[in-house]
Amino acid sequence: MNAAERVAGALCAMWRARTSALGGSVFEDDGLVTCITGLSFPPFNPSLVERMPRDPVAALSAAERHHLAVGLRFGINLDVELHRDVRTTARSAGLRVIQTEPGMVVRPLELSEPPVPGGVAIDPAGDRLEEVAAVVTEGFGGDLSINRGFVAPAVFEDPRARIFLASLDGEPVATVETWLQDGVLGVFGVATVPGARRRGIAAAITAHAIRERAGEADLAFLQSSAMGHGVYRSIGFRAVSTWEVWARA
Repeated sequence: MNAAERVAGALCAMWRARTSALGGSVFEDDGLVTCITGLSFPPFNPSLVERMPRDPVAALSAAERHHLAVGLRFGINLDVELHRDVRTTARSAGLRVIQTEPGMVVRPLELSEPPVPGGVAIDPAGDRLEEVAAVVTEGFGGDLSINRGFVAPAVFEDPRARIFLASLDGEPVATVETWLQDGVLGVFGVATVPGARRRGIAAAITAHAIRERAGEADLAFLQSSAMGHGVYRSIGFRAVSTWEVWARA
């Protein structure tokens, strides 16, 4: 199994676990996995490809019904190379690409170690999840109550999940979370408040979170925004795949 296949499998497992922790529902339709978390924000309710469906048309239709049942726009995340048939079916069904991001990986023991900027402290978030949600909201936007729900304490009771908070002169300015699955470490939610960007904080907190679990994982991955691509590449990540989100217009 190559790196892209391991990433795709781990991503499905991670979303299953998080949805369960949030009290949501996971639906399986001929190789597609739909995670309805109960949070009214489409990216927090993805459909993903766990294996190639025997009937992609029927599988996509079933997945879309789960979203419509809770009033959400349907969207499916897929690896362009691994899931070509599903991608073709999505296009034929009238869906369109609304997001494209590179899937990037690094071997934790080969990760570069950027210096922690002066005045910055990186610590486990612990019970400071309200501050995490505030940083995520300022960094990414969105609704504070929804972001607060996504980083609910129940998620981080699972030993596979960890979350970190970086503070600059005592003020929380950045966050990242990781999830360990079958030797693959997923890196999610790297957010920095606008006033603290371009200081090396995102690189430092990402590297810290990965090094902290380097003994448990042989592969770390993330899906990078355009803003973060150079940051991740600077610490050793390389692109191995392209991920797209196809959604109903």
